[in-house]
Amino acid sequence: AESEYCLDSQILMENAGRGAVEALLEEFPDAGASTEVLVFAGKGNNAGDAFVFARRLICLDRKVRVFHIRPWDEYTGATKRNFEILRQMKARMLHLDTVSELESFFRSSTGPFTVVDGLLGTGLKGNLSGIFYDVVEAVNRMADQSIIREVISLDLPTGVNGDTGEVCGASIQASLTVSFGFPKLGHFLPPGAAARGKLVNVDISLPPRFRREGRHFLLRPTP
Repeated sequence: AESEYCLDSQILMENAGRGAVEALLEEFPDAGASTEVLVFAGKGNNAGDAFVFARRLICLDRKVRVFHIRPWDEYTGATKRNFEILRQMKARMLHLDTVSELESFFRSSTGPFTVVDGLLGTGLKGNLSGIFYDVVEAVNRMADQSIIREVISLDLPTGVNGDTGEVCGASIQASLTVSFGFPKLGHFLPPGAAARGKLVNVDISLPPRFRREGRHFLLRPTP
């Protein structure tokens, strides 16, 4: 879509972040007011979506903290631009090198929290490992203890394969998943479908021919 239609990834990212914030506040109106929103940004475009999400929520005067898994100099393109905007805004941001920094944060903070999962989305390759696996496990553990009140995944719960629905080692257990453009097969195929919670799809301004092309079609009852 980008090369054929000159659709800059910045536009798609902005639309994704805006749509996800709207979906969050529709479902959980108090997020960032009665809770602190913890935005986890991993790598690639999913991190960029997370940075836009964080900025737009900060601009609504909600309480937001960003944990980024990659050091700032590893981000590129539209993702890096959105990271830089957050830095200029003096957003509360922390680079997570190890999960122990996250665990000490949870120990010293009372919560409650709303978590936004922008770790991998469709960028998953192979099984979760390292810091990604550790963060997913920590978030699920804190959600079990009700320190985290709700978890919102951007595009796909991290750890779920968008094509097969396979859970790759572990996955975020989301209360709400906001998919961008179109739902993915992994939202409906087991076992990954059980990790998505409520599914909301938001338009990011993909041209209409993408609705008609492809090998997979979603059948839904008419309202």
